[in-house]
Amino acid sequence: MSQRDRSQAVNRERPSGGRVIASRRSFLLSATGVIVVPLALSRCGPSGEPPRRRPMARDERPDSKPTPDARAELPGREPEVRVRVQLARENPGAVTLGRDGEWLRIRQPDEAPFDSMLRGPVEVRHGTRGWVVTDNGGYRASVGGTAPIEIRPAGQAGAGETEPLTLNNHAYPGWFRIVSRTDEAPGGFDVINHVGMEAYLPGVIASELYNHWHDETHAAQAIAARSFAWSEHAFYRARRHFDLTNTQASQVYAGTVTHRRSLDMVARTRGVFLAYDGAVVTGYYSSCCGGLAARAVDAISENPINDVRPLHGRAEEDVCTEAPVARWRITRPREELIGRIRAFGAARNEKEMAGLRGIERIEVAAVNQHGRPTQYLLTHRRDEVSINAERLRFAANFAGGGGRGENGSGPALRRPERVLRSSHFTAQVRGDEVRFDGRGFGHGVGMCQHGAEILAQRGERHGRILEWYYPGAFLAKSYG
Repeated sequence: MSQRDRSQAVNRERPSGGRVIASRRSFLLSATGVIVVPLALSRCGPSGEPPRRRPMARDERPDSKPTPDARAELPGREPEVRVRVQLARENPGAVTLGRDGEWLRIRQPDEAPFDSMLRGPVEVRHGTRGWVVTDNGGYRASVGGTAPIEIRPAGQAGAGETEPLTLNNHAYPGWFRIVSRTDEAPGGFDVINHVGMEAYLPGVIASELYNHWHDETHAAQAIAARSFAWSEHAFYRARRHFDLTNTQASQVYAGTVTHRRSLDMVARTRGVFLAYDGAVVTGYYSSCCGGLAARAVDAISENPINDVRPLHGRAEEDVCTEAPVARWRITRPREELIGRIRAFGAARNEKEMAGLRGIERIEVAAVNQHGRPTQYLLTHRRDEVSINAERLRFAANFAGGGGRGENGSGPALRRPERVLRSSHFTAQVRGDEVRFDGRGFGHGVGMCQHGAEILAQRGERHGRILEWYYPGAFLAKSYG
């Protein structure tokens, strides 16, 4: 995880009360070179009103992670992240890399060394005997075994290079590692984009925010996204061959982009992370919290890395209640809803959901300290099933194996036309239908994108915005 430099003791004055905070970890942090940047917050909003968030709702992963040893420490230099940008499971699957006439270096460093220069575009497949790489002149190189192969532009020197390389005619900074996944499907493989953090982020910011939104919203998003990406890398580096995906399951990533505001705000905040007690705060964010914040331990997972003050949420109602996505209503056929919940339970081996017999009532069973639902009770005659709020949302939106027969068997379910946008709702069972009246879009943890934009439009700087959404966090500039 290359993260530890720090250098002089710095007393930090909290912007909201003048109280000096100096823990042992923050002393060690400041005593080795990482620059601590106070957020300089005042009450948010021109009339003492707190702030408010954009468009891409996190498609939060429903499964809890195993417990790690600790939260990510701040990196001492710019890190590289690993982003899965294509999951090929067709047989035969193939990808095309490079532009016409471009020289590419193909390597297989983990086996008896294979190192060759081919003229692009090249097509890559994984066959029964190993990798098959074919260049634009029809020359075919066979690389035996299942060990990963690496593909870089011929002139690229290292991880920090940003010379774009195309994958299926779409440009990405960095280079590619292609990993066999024949354990999942014959000929299957993953394409992983290895890219420096600062080259990665513009492709996230341009995807996660409306391009016309305020500079300060983009700056806040850059810091949150950088903190999220580094936390994911620290967690997954020894667990799997990629840290992030390019979808809402992590954060949306478009590769190389030209959007000026995204590029400028990443550069302006270079090396700046959300930090708390000497370690990085996972920068969760969603489109719109609907006015009430969720806690990460309730909505993401019970992993202890989520149980820190900045991820417990703000106390006041958020300004995002003005946002166009703050309120929603959908109606679902009752039997279809039951089928989705059963199918989700069967797929996740959760017996209570898989064995759901019916629904007569859906009631809020518990709320967090801000009043946002964390648990729902589904009642059918004498049967009661208690379900975590976010898992109920995932279950209600589930697409996959059907859920009408025993143990959730039945025809495959398509994604519903209108999904439950958040787990903050009230539900009424009316005959054969269930009506949901909801608030917000996404899990509601951390920064609310629509709220951040409203705050920026009111004149708040990105530091104020981040202090509101991650209470107690500070900004730490970890590298230049």
